[in-house]
Amino acid sequence: FARNDSDHVMLGVTTLGTDIKIDKRFVEADLKLVTGLVEPHFMAGYSGGRKVIAPGIAHKDTITRFHSSRFMSDPMVDSCILENNPLHNEQLEVAKMVGPVLSVNVVIDENRRLSFVNYGEIIDSHLRAVSFMEQFAIVRVPRKFKTVVASAAGYPLDQTYYQTVKGIVTPLGILEEGGDLIIASDCSE
Repeated sequence: FARNDSDHVMLGVTTLGTDIKIDKRFVEADLKLVTGLVEPHFMAGYSGGRKVIAPGIAHKDTITRFHSSRFMSDPMVDSCILENNPLHNEQLEVAKMVGPVLSVNVVIDENRRLSFVNYGEIIDSHLRAVSFMEQFAIVRVPRKFKTVVASAAGYPLDQTYYQTVKGIVTPLGILEEGGDLIIASDCSE
């Protein structure tokens, strides 16, 4: 209920000036446990872990700030980038503000089957899941291409424009300037 002010508590302000408002029930819980899917994320570097807290259970103001031009315009806010990614760093600050959190992280394969599961302190367990995921998620290419065909990985990941945009922005790093990006999407389901 991200729009309910009374359901959230103000934890503080990050180094970059983001007001951090998180679900009060979570903040006040004796045991904080989150679950997350770890895969490349077009802004946070990778999903899961700290992202489950913010923006996951954050107030709309915090969510909006995380998705603002302040972050989206930064070249380090990109898929598979954690080091020097200001959005990732904000999420780490939030996780530290919340206090001790345990996390179960999973990685799925191309058939959406579990291929990795771990558990532990939220930041460390997330980084271990990222380390596993990186060997499959990062493909280095020696050049840029004139034409790139991409998708958002099919239903349900392409059911909204917001989700489909991930398939649009991710391949931009390998597209020649002035090249053609073709998006294959089926939003009919």
